[in-house]
Amino acid sequence: MNLIDILIQSFKVDYLISLILIISILSILVIKAIPSLNILLQYGKTLTLSSTNLNSYSYIENLSKLTVPKKWFLHFYIIYFTLCINLGFIILLLSYSDTNTNFIKSWWKSYIFESNNSLSNSLVIYYLIFFQSIRRLYESIYITKFSSTARINIAHYLVGMMFYITITLNTFISIIPQFLFKTNLKHIPNNYIIQFILILIFIIASFDQFFNHYYLASLKKYTVPTNRLFKYLAAPHYFDEIIIYLIIAILSCLNNNNFATKLNYWLSFTFVLVNLTISSIESNNYYKRQNVGKQWSIIPFII
Repeated sequence: MNLIDILIQSFKVDYLISLILIISILSILVIKAIPSLNILLQYGKTLTLSSTNLNSYSYIENLSKLTVPKKWFLHFYIIYFTLCINLGFIILLLSYSDTNTNFIKSWWKSYIFESNNSLSNSLVIYYLIFFQSIRRLYESIYITKFSSTARINIAHYLVGMMFYITITLNTFISIIPQFLFKTNLKHIPNNYIIQFILILIFIIASFDQFFNHYYLASLKKYTVPTNRLFKYLAAPHYFDEIIIYLIIAILSCLNNNNFATKLNYWLSFTFVLVNLTISSIESNNYYKRQNVGKQWSIIPFII
């Protein structure tokens, strides 16, 4: 084995994804734990740049001023959708191509697992995130009404971009080797019922989030929502998002993929849970300042 082969096989993309997600999660928790840094987590209606929040720390003030328009959230779903489309093309190419793929195979040798790998749930996860990317892109373009004055911190924006890139790349890692090396592509019959239930929950959460976004878009900007689960939760649309990525993480455990790719789906879920829980608490604190706080921020009976 030459040096190039050694370097290629020693470069573990899945572990790099794990590291990026862990650093992102810990960074969010640290920022939340330090009151003077909380402003970096705020956006839209919760973003306040008062001197009392900045506590006279000039470097925090400088960081807080590095913002981009909130409507740039659209970029998340453009990237998400584009990556999913490209992954689909690669899957089709590898499914029907008989060309020499030795160089590609040399890159992926270290990702090949037991011969009883199930492609079923890897593809299901791909279809689900592809559906999620299409739906959120549509909502961001045609439903969500972004305020022209709403801003988000540049760090928040970059971390969001990171999330959609890493979860799509992790799906790529999970699927592609099985096509390249023609491992077992059959479904595992015992997973059918569990798979069906999980997909059904995913669909219910997706449609509930769609209607929550539609309802929010129908309101006057910064009006306190009171219909649907908004009667009880500050951010039920965030709760839907948590369920969506929890389902993806559970589905990944029905595969015999390597530990790192499964871990990455759970880290992605943890990232969503931590990020959106903090955002929902910020939103509920905003509502409480308006004397219209909700019973819970995001998860009924818990938070």
